[in-house]
Amino acid sequence: MDGEPEFITRDPCGSRHGNGFVSHVFRTEVPQGSTIDFGGGVRCASPALLALLMAPDLSRLELTVLLSELMGLYSIVPEADGGMIQRSVPLAVPEDFERLLACVGSVNGASLLREALGDACVKSGSPRETKLSLRLGLSCSKKGYGLPVLSMNDPLEVELIGSHFDEHGIRRPDILIKAPNGRRRPGEFSGVAFEYNGSIHNTQRGLARDIRRSNELRAIGLKEYEIDAELYRDHGYMEDIAEHARRDAGFPRRHISAESAYLRRIRHEELYWELERIDGIHWGDKRRK
Repeated sequence: MDGEPEFITRDPCGSRHGNGFVSHVFRTEVPQGSTIDFGGGVRCASPALLALLMAPDLSRLELTVLLSELMGLYSIVPEADGGMIQRSVPLAVPEDFERLLACVGSVNGASLLREALGDACVKSGSPRETKLSLRLGLSCSKKGYGLPVLSMNDPLEVELIGSHFDEHGIRRPDILIKAPNGRRRPGEFSGVAFEYNGSIHNTQRGLARDIRRSNELRAIGLKEYEIDAELYRDHGYMEDIAEHARRDAGFPRRHISAESAYLRRIRHEELYWELERIDGIHWGDKRRK
């Protein structure tokens, strides 16, 4: 959706182009609190309203990725170092979208927004974390591995290894997959964590920090898997590690035929490529098609 500024209007004459702008008809009353007042009569759509307005031109997966950024701890900024900036708090939370949807009813894009909201990530730390979480967490019918993601970057209290035994700290696993029944028998895992290692991890200090984190998570019953860019692109490796995660988290073993396993892998690869086409800058897959 690059190019001319876009505005919403209730003008019955409808959408039109002119004088360097595009207008769109929004036939319902704009809900209170869904715009941001900049003064001087200038108002901007809130993150929730922005997603609703963009929804009709996006695929479900694109909208899911957009919501994940709005509810994440990052913003894609191509000119910034690393192509993004970090935020301490998200621009929006799920309740913002739910309140808006409750007000607008069946307006165009609302049903797609409701569906995408159920799949979107909350508190993802980067675009790659978002895509990894979607590959792991989306249902098999949506081409994912079907591992239920409990949280992303939520704080967990751990015992600091190498310190006094009564000293505790906080670790924030990128992606946490909880065992279905919590901790099972002694020695088995209560859940599985995934960590996406970007370039910031490829330093002596970063490697040492990763080792400490992994050991402290294991001490509280969590098994951690680490993924980097090369492993993320290796489809066979991702198939195997997802199955290991299912086993370690205590999910029932799946018995499927070789043909079904092959078809499922093809769908997993399709999701990978669909996500790769979403760069977070150029939006509107339906328009492009």
